[in-house]
Amino acid sequence: MKSTVIAVLLASLLGSTASSAIAASTSDVDKNKQMARTWYEEVIVKENLTPLDSILAPDVVMELDPSYKTKVSGTNKLSGAEQIKQHAAQISKDFDFSGDVIDLFGEGNKVVLYRVVTQKLADGKTATVPWVTFFEFKNGKIANIKHVHDTLSEKQQFEAAPAASTAEKK
Repeated sequence: MKSTVIAVLLASLLGSTASSAIAASTSDVDKNKQMARTWYEEVIVKENLTPLDSILAPDVVMELDPSYKTKVSGTNKLSGAEQIKQHAAQISKDFDFSGDVIDLFGEGNKVVLYRVVTQKLADGKTATVPWVTFFEFKNGKIANIKHVHDTLSEKQQFEAAPAASTAEKK
């Protein structure tokens, strides 16, 4: 609402050129927010890696929670679209994810995605934790990803959870 009021005021003060520039900017933010949503809903939850080709910049960088080391790089950092694709494929093997986007904020070339995620291991153990991912966009693609989640709570829940019985897994 606030951005719409600002757009109307600027358009009336500066004419139609400002209005179309603001509309383009709003459109870019909406596209960026959709790419962030695709990252989570398609890639992470549905385990569909295909959208990564269209939403990641080739030189994208991803930084995870400092306590999390990926199997792909052995660190909490991934460089390039190929490493991020490998990471997404690996976590899809290790976990079954569910959960909905709770909040999605965007301004300029940045988007923040907040969700509460339930992660399920192959043995049936689950953990439900909040995740926040910060995206930065360049030339219409995701160029930088910073991801944090409550790794301590996640670890504690997995350690405390009994493995599911064979009947519960089906």
